[in-house]
Amino acid sequence: MGVTMNTKTLQTTFPVQVGWSWLVTFCLLAPWVVLSGPVQGQVLEEVIVTAQKREQSLQDVGIAITAFTGDQIDALGLENSVDVARLTSGVYISAASGGQDSQFSIRGVTQNDFNDAIEGPNAVYVDEGYMAAQNGAIFGLFDIDRVEILKGPQGTTFGRNATGGLVHFITRKPTRDFEGFADIFYGSYDQVRVEAAIGGPVSETVAGRLSVMSNQHNEIMNNVYPFGATVSGTPGGDQDFWNEDEWAVRGQFLWTPSEDIDFLVSAFGSHQKAGEAPYQSIATIAIIDAQGRHVDTVHAGPNDVCEAISAETGNCVPIVAVDGELPAFLGVPGVPPEDAVRPVPGGDLFGYIDPDGKNFDTSKDFAFKHIGDYKSHGATAKLTWDFDSVQFTSVSHYMNFKREHLLDVDATPTPQVIFQAESDSDSFTQELRLNGERDRLSWLTGLYFLNIDTTHTLGLAFPLNSPFSSPAIFGIPVEANNLVDLVTKSYSIFGQLEYNLTDNLILIAGLRAISEHKDYNYEQFFFLNLDDKKIETDSAPLFPGRAPFNDKSKESLLASKLQLEYLPTEDWMLYAGINRGVKAGSYNAKLNDGSPTLTDSEIPYGAETLMAYEAGFKSTLFNGSTRFNGAFYYYNYDDYQAYVFTNSSGYVRNADADYMGFELDLTTQPVTGLYLMLSASVIDAEIQDLEVAPNLFNDVKPTYTPTVQLAGLARYEWPSPVFGGKIAVLLDANYASSIYHNIRNFSGQKLPSYVVSNARLSWNSPDDQWEVTFSVNNIADTRYRLVGFDLSTVCGCSQEAYGKPRWFGGSIRFNFF
Repeated sequence: MGVTMNTKTLQTTFPVQVGWSWLVTFCLLAPWVVLSGPVQGQVLEEVIVTAQKREQSLQDVGIAITAFTGDQIDALGLENSVDVARLTSGVYISAASGGQDSQFSIRGVTQNDFNDAIEGPNAVYVDEGYMAAQNGAIFGLFDIDRVEILKGPQGTTFGRNATGGLVHFITRKPTRDFEGFADIFYGSYDQVRVEAAIGGPVSETVAGRLSVMSNQHNEIMNNVYPFGATVSGTPGGDQDFWNEDEWAVRGQFLWTPSEDIDFLVSAFGSHQKAGEAPYQSIATIAIIDAQGRHVDTVHAGPNDVCEAISAETGNCVPIVAVDGELPAFLGVPGVPPEDAVRPVPGGDLFGYIDPDGKNFDTSKDFAFKHIGDYKSHGATAKLTWDFDSVQFTSVSHYMNFKREHLLDVDATPTPQVIFQAESDSDSFTQELRLNGERDRLSWLTGLYFLNIDTTHTLGLAFPLNSPFSSPAIFGIPVEANNLVDLVTKSYSIFGQLEYNLTDNLILIAGLRAISEHKDYNYEQFFFLNLDDKKIETDSAPLFPGRAPFNDKSKESLLASKLQLEYLPTEDWMLYAGINRGVKAGSYNAKLNDGSPTLTDSEIPYGAETLMAYEAGFKSTLFNGSTRFNGAFYYYNYDDYQAYVFTNSSGYVRNADADYMGFELDLTTQPVTGLYLMLSASVIDAEIQDLEVAPNLFNDVKPTYTPTVQLAGLARYEWPSPVFGGKIAVLLDANYASSIYHNIRNFSGQKLPSYVVSNARLSWNSPDDQWEVTFSVNNIADTRYRLVGFDLSTVCGCSQEAYGKPRWFGGSIRFNFF
């Protein structure tokens, strides 16, 4: 990847997250650096963002924003859309499928539902086009101009109202100058990544740009199947996995018939083939209380053989039957409930123990190199027309996203359960807006329309040799499949005013009125499982899992913003405001996993409303060589949409919540050639009175929300030429404190804190045409866990996925002008 980074390149925040001692050090050190730093440093070039739908300096916008330039993305080796999260304070990734399906979590606002028919609380855009399928928000980064991450509710200016925030990817546009580049990277696991672009004038009024990307690497996980197998039978697949094979292309044409008119058309497509999810199975014990409720999960010790521990006595006892029956999928079928103990001490219910713990050897009966398939294509058309002091903008966006995905639910050699999912989502958005300026007033108004049509089939398949296909249960291999159709139509009218009350006091007021319509159809059937690698819906169903559910809903929602900004000097901004964020209600599609099905009244869930109170500051110091920004916020949620995962499925429940936290970002260039960036975030979030077990209500923390995050970056470019060119070294690191992967906050659902660091060495030719980079990611080869699912009531195990191991690589890039 190219690594040229000038003053314009390193103008934004790179967060780091570390323990409390590091955080205190940062809070004490950052002001000292600001107040005691160099009087003279190299000026940081201005950062331009479009967070309020017009070009502004980052330091002039009273919103907590992290922005990355395309040069930064290249220099840091960011390959994927979600990679920006690890370098952004207050932003994390919630994930399913071992990380193959990922969503952004911003300031603890998240919903790690793997139902493709629903939208997340954090919106993702590419060139103002909304990515409606939340599981389609993971894609390769290529030929990017910048990324803007806006924290907090974004409802008055951006099209799709979002309670948590948004991430906006802006691609490089065609120019009147002929230019392009070719970049090839080779790394560990035989990774080959190629990125290239070419653009320039097509005629006197038309310019074009073509961008392509291809990325492949071999399998990381070593599958030693049949290690630990306790049930005989033909495996569904025993290949190594956690590989990648992806390509993407984007073509753009920009027509400028006059100085006042720009018409940009962009078409894109991508295809990714992914291996089976990189889960590893660890033995866990479901703690069942005297009422038969699952009230906690703990990791199994090396000598543990019991399925349950009495919450009242703390003694290890065999699982107790409830009303004469073993709870669904607990214990081994055919074994009397009073004797349902683990066959191997420290193993799961079927005796499996991972062969190497934290390393990447595992044993799965169902694993393939190419079992996931993700496709997308679409187009965006943007017309900008200037009329004196008014600008008219039209943005039309269409996208189709298809997903086929299968994974081994238990991640063990025992052929228990396979998760299967297919989805086909069409989305179309149309935005019309006017904006202008006059005297002390800047204004924006517009209309927005959104249509999403999603068909989603998801279910659980039980192979012929599965213990759950025994005569005691089904007697035949079956699939329990959900057939879901959801059509969403949203209409909104919005406006925002910015008025200079005085030369240094600004009032901002915004409003968005939304009418949301949904049409939902949900069916559940059992089908004969004829092929473990295919989700069956073509044949006649064997019998229904529950009665069909059909519903239509209509909601009226209101988002608003009121803020004051005070500029005591040209280098300082202080702001404080109130935002009202909203997210419409939707519908559950809980899998038939043997636990009680949802009643009709439990399938819909209500809208969430957020009142967000935020105050912050932005400062430019020491003659422009340093930026120090901070934000402090308090969130009060009414009916937060909390996703609760139990057994092997989940559902959304509404609950109230309170969040509070702060973020600090420091960027400085104290001397020529040296760039330093530090960032920190702290959050204390609580969801109140959430039902974590039948009639058991607890206050819990949201999932995938580290209390503390820290990040840092240092880059030094030698002043003297080396081999006639410029040489630089870049080091970055990020820390995240522990998180819960399940909102029930059980003991065994907590993933530990981690620190990951990376290094890059680069050389640029004097004319900047050639760039050579050597890099190592995860220098210490840290085994850090990112994703988890509690299946203690299914297999006596939990699934956890680790981040990538140490990764070496090098790249060569040629730029032509």
